[in-house]
Amino acid sequence: MKRQLPFAVAIIAALALVTSCSSVAPPAASVNSTEISRSEFQRDLDALAGNKQLVKYYKGQGLELVPSGGGFDSASGAAWLSSIVSQVIVDKAFSDRDLKVTKADVAAAKKELAESQTFGGPKVFAKFPKWFQTELAERQARASALGASLPKPEAPPEAELRTLFDEQGAAFCPSGKIVGHVLVETSEEASAVKTALADGGDFAAIAKEKSIDKGSGAQDGLLTCIDSQDWGKYDQAFRDAAVATEVGTISEPVKTQFGYHLITVKDFTFENARPFLEAVVARQTENPVSVLVNSKLDKAKLKVDPRFGRVVRDAKGTRIDPPKKSETRRKPTTPSTTPDSKAPQGGTTQTT
Repeated sequence: MKRQLPFAVAIIAALALVTSCSSVAPPAASVNSTEISRSEFQRDLDALAGNKQLVKYYKGQGLELVPSGGGFDSASGAAWLSSIVSQVIVDKAFSDRDLKVTKADVAAAKKELAESQTFGGPKVFAKFPKWFQTELAERQARASALGASLPKPEAPPEAELRTLFDEQGAAFCPSGKIVGHVLVETSEEASAVKTALADGGDFAAIAKEKSIDKGSGAQDGLLTCIDSQDWGKYDQAFRDAAVATEVGTISEPVKTQFGYHLITVKDFTFENARPFLEAVVARQTENPVSVLVNSKLDKAKLKVDPRFGRVVRDAKGTRIDPPKKSETRRKPTTPSTTPDSKAPQGGTTQTT
């Protein structure tokens, strides 16, 4: 039986963790001998709640990070703390393997985070304090480096893919039309990609090389299906353009908050959808980092301040669920106006 992840994959590395030798306030949580500072955890929540564009972005998706009654959404806070706990384990494994990340790795991680829908796109991500952006990117880089050092899962067999297509294809793609895109930052880049495609360039190859959406780029540019379960989460301009694009053709550049898209629409056949199906199987299988984290977390001595969450261990694994309603949560403060160069550099303290 597949085990569910004890943390949100999208934010596993989006954390702020630095080690020091003392802690003044009681910790928000502890993992074995590592304490997660309550003040630094709260500072993370303040940075999230203080990004008004992020709050607006998630409200549009039905999630209020900052409820009308004040404070920070308890479920989101518990998920964030769970991610920090998982990152403690990631960082320990990173250190034990003597792994390194370069400035280029951190820069690439920051770009990836900025372009992700988790943080609402580049304009929303840019509203975070610089110190927070940097810490998120550093942790993303470390998690990626750890993942690259671990054995990769085997590719799914042909029979499994065909069974998935035959039995669940209609649910994945009720319209029978699968959508792919190449996403670039500027209109000039979009025009160049459009020209390359018109000259016979291979869409899949160009998506892998040029698209800043690395997730879809890795699956030949394929993103989703028209009228799929997640169709509504995509930008309205993108959806309108995809619907208007004839099967087998490529759209003109379409601008959204994420950049400029060259969109293609294909019939949802097994051959056309194969990269998409392989990605579906991969998402249903725990990735190597998750397997490592789950294994270590199940054996870890984990404690959580009841105001921030509670430890749950069951068939799904070990995780932090929201606190009980009787517990109180401190209302997020206004994010610090301290200059970035003097911003706090941490989220955990190592007991000595």
